[in-house]
Amino acid sequence: MPLDSSPNETVGPLEKDSRVDKMVTRWEDLDSARSHLKPDWQDIKRFMGALPFRANAGNKKTANKVLSSEPVLYQKALTSTMWSTMMNPGNKWFGMQIGDKDRRKVHAVKQWEEAVSARVLASFGPNISSFYPSSLQVIGDTVMIGNAANYDEINTKERRILDVTIPMAEIVYAIDGWGRVVEVVRKFSWKARQAAAEFGLDNLPEKIRVAVEKGSNDDFTFYHHVQKNTDFMGGYIGPKGKRWLSTYGAEEGRAVVRESGYMEMPFHTPRLDVETGQTYGTGFGHMALAGSKLLNLQKEANIRSAQFAASPTMLAPDKDGWPLHGQRRPEGVLYGGMINGRRQVDILDTSRGTGLSLEMQREEAGNIAEIFMYTLSSMVGRTGVSTLESLERQEQYARLMAPYMGRLQEEYLVRKITRRFSMLWRAGQIPPPPPEAEGQPLDVKYLSAASMAQKATEGVAALRVVNDLTPLAQAKPRLLDRINEDELVERLVEARGASNDILRSRDEADQMAADRQQAMQAQQAMQMGKDGAGMVKDLAQAQAEGGAP
Repeated sequence: MPLDSSPNETVGPLEKDSRVDKMVTRWEDLDSARSHLKPDWQDIKRFMGALPFRANAGNKKTANKVLSSEPVLYQKALTSTMWSTMMNPGNKWFGMQIGDKDRRKVHAVKQWEEAVSARVLASFGPNISSFYPSSLQVIGDTVMIGNAANYDEINTKERRILDVTIPMAEIVYAIDGWGRVVEVVRKFSWKARQAAAEFGLDNLPEKIRVAVEKGSNDDFTFYHHVQKNTDFMGGYIGPKGKRWLSTYGAEEGRAVVRESGYMEMPFHTPRLDVETGQTYGTGFGHMALAGSKLLNLQKEANIRSAQFAASPTMLAPDKDGWPLHGQRRPEGVLYGGMINGRRQVDILDTSRGTGLSLEMQREEAGNIAEIFMYTLSSMVGRTGVSTLESLERQEQYARLMAPYMGRLQEEYLVRKITRRFSMLWRAGQIPPPPPEAEGQPLDVKYLSAASMAQKATEGVAALRVVNDLTPLAQAKPRLLDRINEDELVERLVEARGASNDILRSRDEADQMAADRQQAMQAQQAMQMGKDGAGMVKDLAQAQAEGGAP
């Protein structure tokens, strides 16, 4: 039982329960409202997800994979880039801080913020949670179809936090007037033994219990309905004391198998690009779908043309002259193929081809690459890139991706992080705050490469100023004196996303500069002493030899 669920979940199946009828009806209504979107989702998954396509009934071909791998490559590249720049597990990609800037300066508050940030960040690690692989699926789904669904809870049996990405085919949801998801219905299939392990054998309807005892491998349909608790009563034990109601129902017997609740919405449903008033979003896959279909058709047509050229259709006068399944072999002899100097067997002329050149295919593949920003994010084929050019490319990428990453942060990461903090707090895993931080709201501070890339604009501008002033300083050296070198270095470090730990403090740098200057002066004085001693020696020698006094 998850810690954030109510402690008195329903025991024993309540069959023929009207609540199951309502959730089934709710699923059907919400699913029918998105029926116009599902064909495009299937096509996008087919052309950009490297998934087999199931042909229609009556077609002998049961699976027909696409012939072009370019859209899959570009989609995977953008997915990996977004994932690594937003939530790279090798970096500290977020932190927690209180809202009051003045109180943040208190040493005890800083220590508490660091402790909380470390504890929450550690909860996403592989030894506690499957967040990182599941989040890669979230990014992939939002890149392709513009929507994704993720669920989390604490599994006390395994002492882990469950993070799982759910296929959009299994989940529907509704939004309120402000565009926030306020209701989720999930429809999924489990084996009888899986349901028994999750809900307990005694909580299942009779037919599923029998299937467990017989070791049946049949699938059974279940529903999970999460909605706002309109009768929420803070401080109460049980579902009434939870902000979100949760009901699991089995389609078999219309039985309620679990009733509980959550303090926060456990489903996270990020969307990439959403029109005002729309429930579901669109992704880059929608923009690339037409080009992906065209590229696949072009390749298929050229492959068929090449097949005809390599193995052309034979023209024969009758079945006796050429059997229906006759074999053609190199260096073979076809008896009867030539009579009185006239060919009896010929080939169908297919030399004209399709007219679809490789250049046309490359052009279409290039258009798809531009949609997924492949050349910009991967810098393919670029060598000798200067620091300024690298920063400019980071700035351009951050500018183009900022709206999409911002929505993912707001609808997925910030809600995931705040819920994770609340789950850990209820589990007693967060230390109490110092008096200065009590009652203060906690904010999420992003420290990922994506956030750093969005700050690259200042670094680019600073380098441009230096590059502009350098040639002018040859005539006016004072121009370079206007540049604050300490401020410049700190801005560049921040723009490149490097840690400030690599920098010494300004006082340390000033002291090192003063020591270096003092050492240089001492060396110069020593050298002048050596030169003076040499001069005295030369004069003394010259005088001894009878020179001028």
